[in-house]
Amino acid sequence: LYADFQTVDLLQISLVIIGSIGIILFHGATGILIGYGVFMAELAKYVIFSIILHIPITLWFVLTGYYRVEYLQVGLIFYGFLIFWYAYIRVMRQTILEPVRKRVKKMK
Repeated sequence: LYADFQTVDLLQISLVIIGSIGIILFHGATGILIGYGVFMAELAKYVIFSIILHIPITLWFVLTGYYRVEYLQVGLIFYGFLIFWYAYIRVMRQTILEPVRKRVKKMK
């Protein structure tokens, strides 16, 4: 089920490391979503959303480990980037711009 590190070449290890960057981006995005859920007093909704978003990563690990194609984990960087981009565009921008909007309304 796990890779035999004596036979894994440097390219495969590099691709797995690059894929782990996708995992880091994904965890950053789930942190953004959960933090936004706390901010909006809808924590359960955003925690469940984060859990659902994690299911493809779990399946990806299981499939690449089972079929011994660990080098395909480089694909996780695309998924992690996509989820992080969604969290940034849909959530972070709103929370960052909300105080600015309130300030502008007060000035008018």
